[in-house]
Amino acid sequence: MNFISKKFSCGFLFLSLLSPAIIPDSVRAAILHYDFEVDIMNGPLSGEISLGWLSFDNESLTGIGHELITTENNDLKIKFDFLGKIFTEEDESNETFEREEPVPNILFVDGEFQGLSYRVDEIRGTKLTPIPSPVQDFTILRNGFGYRTETDGQIHLGGVVTYTKKSSKVPEPGTSLALVLLGSSLFVRKLVLGQMA
Repeated sequence: MNFISKKFSCGFLFLSLLSPAIIPDSVRAAILHYDFEVDIMNGPLSGEISLGWLSFDNESLTGIGHELITTENNDLKIKFDFLGKIFTEEDESNETFEREEPVPNILFVDGEFQGLSYRVDEIRGTKLTPIPSPVQDFTILRNGFGYRTETDGQIHLGGVVTYTKKSSKVPEPGTSLALVLLGSSLFVRKLVLGQMA
């Protein structure tokens, strides 16, 4: 009987260690969150820092080639506090200016996060959103930031966008399953050994 309980426990342990490798990626999908900071370095807003965050479902990511995360297929959410006003994905102007469509989007290249493409404009595009003075429009393009002032129409580039991935406190389903299987194997082993005594 002792031989059977050892075999049984070893089998459960093996399955618990193997389970993360055999669970399909669609089960491992999660909502990812990134904080971002915009450091404005030129023009009348030089020295200002604006903060935001974005989140999205990573279910469709394969880690191969160029992949876009969008509001349409990945539930992209954006909140950006700029000049005391909160802007969201709904405020995207939809004017591409040679950006990859659809917009807004996040680009991944071979599984590596490249950044956000997001533009808000109060006079151009299909979505016109008022922006506090002195700004007429602004664009986040991956790691860069620029804006146009309303008084002279001058474009101020050179802002830097920094992203920080927020850690997820929820374990992947594979990890949870592995822990359950390991605990079950130890419990069954204890029961079997307890019956032998």
